[in-house]
Amino acid sequence: MTDFIKKLFKREFVKNFSFLFTGTVFVEAIRFLLSPVFSRLYTPADFGTFGTMAATIGVLSIGFTLKYEVAVVLPEKKNDAFSLVICALSSVVFFSFIVFILMLLFRNFFSELIFKGNVVPFYLLYISIGAMIASLASVFKNWFVFLKEFKLYATVSVLTIITNSIVKLVLGLIGVGVPGLIASHFAGFFFAVLFMAVHLFVKHKDVIKETTFDLIKKNAIKYKNY
Repeated sequence: MTDFIKKLFKREFVKNFSFLFTGTVFVEAIRFLLSPVFSRLYTPADFGTFGTMAATIGVLSIGFTLKYEVAVVLPEKKNDAFSLVICALSSVVFFSFIVFILMLLFRNFFSELIFKGNVVPFYLLYISIGAMIASLASVFKNWFVFLKEFKLYATVSVLTIITNSIVKLVLGLIGVGVPGLIASHFAGFFFAVLFMAVHLFVKHKDVIKETTFDLIKKNAIKYKNY
């Protein structure tokens, strides 16, 4: 029986699944254990305001990548996959900038549309920033999936929730309210994106050098309707 289990965990699929499962369980356990603490540090109004922001961020982040991040896992060659990463990242930066400008110019309209009334201008502007950082994280995570780096994928998920929780806890103890939730959201994704970006540029320099504009253009067209 012991030998069977050892052989089972040597199989790539089971090993990858165990990494993802362990990471997910750890993340959810942290959320569950800390939720009573956070409920005492932040008011229902704080969570309500940030919940509205988070919902809007979630909707925008889906469209910011033009779904190229989903296509990253499809190619067989690393160069093709990385060219789709570039497409997704470019799309994220472009749409984030557009949304930021629109919300800056028409903040009264969007405040009424999203929050049903006046709101601190920074809360509104953070929506584009939050959607950008969340979209970037999604792109890099799918790059890890393509590389079958599931251990690193799980590590990033754990890093995100730990950073988020620490910042949320510290700022909650200070009593800053909604800005604390915003800062924890940004910090969690920021350090995850930074970790994944450094890994990409350190471990895959060859792919970066070999990926040409023509290849990016070819795959952008090939996967545009994915």
